[in-house]
Amino acid sequence: MMDSELGKLSITREDHDELVWDVSEDIDSALNDYCLVGKFLTDKTLDFTAMRNRLVNLWRPGKGIHIKDIPSNRYLFKFFLSVDMRRVLDGGPWTFDNFHLVLHHYKPGDIPATIPLNHFAIWVQVHEVPVGYMSERIGVQLGNAIGEFVSYDHVNNSGLWKSYMRIRVRLDVRLPLLRWKKIRKADAGLVIIRFQYERLGVFCYLCGLIGHTDVFCPRLFHESEQEVKPKWGVWLKAPVRRHAQVVVKWLRDEQGMALGNTVSMFQG
Repeated sequence: MMDSELGKLSITREDHDELVWDVSEDIDSALNDYCLVGKFLTDKTLDFTAMRNRLVNLWRPGKGIHIKDIPSNRYLFKFFLSVDMRRVLDGGPWTFDNFHLVLHHYKPGDIPATIPLNHFAIWVQVHEVPVGYMSERIGVQLGNAIGEFVSYDHVNNSGLWKSYMRIRVRLDVRLPLLRWKKIRKADAGLVIIRFQYERLGVFCYLCGLIGHTDVFCPRLFHESEQEVKPKWGVWLKAPVRRHAQVVVKWLRDEQGMALGNTVSMFQG
């Protein structure tokens, strides 16, 4: 009889009870509102210490930073000042070993492994812009064609003559880099403008995706060599000046205490 009654039950212990969390309480006292979760666009195993020292030298946070290695090839970046975090989020793109870092504002209660990390912002140079078309309105249209428009460089784009327009765009790393765009002018003339990306890291010449080279392109495993031809190239990288100065005095432990003035040397 007992077995018969039990067989009729459809509610399990997992279904029956629910836990209600009071989000007004601190879920994790080690976290604050100034945390970022991020990952590098690569399957390669990175040197954590070298990566950490490289980033803190680039960011130089006024109140320091604690960087933690977490599962799923992701990292937690804990800042101790809002302005330090915002400077990192609004700056970049950031790279280590030429691999791009994708960041997201992490809040207590989020699950780091499930946070989508598919976008980052980058400065794009737009070349061969016709005379009279160097305007923010045109820049917004172009930015949204490349990805998502973020901002327009008024300083670079103003003046009597500029060799290119400069706009900041949020890229979707799941899509290939846009190489050029056909533009139909008001007088029915057709022009082709081309793009160059500042501080662009590793990307594939075969598929145009960021994060791997043509040597490891998935297309090589599904298509013949005759079908797979490079359509992207190094010409997508805008020439930029690079410099490096390394002092890692900004590192902190989880409580915000200084770890000391460790000095290392890295190339930009």
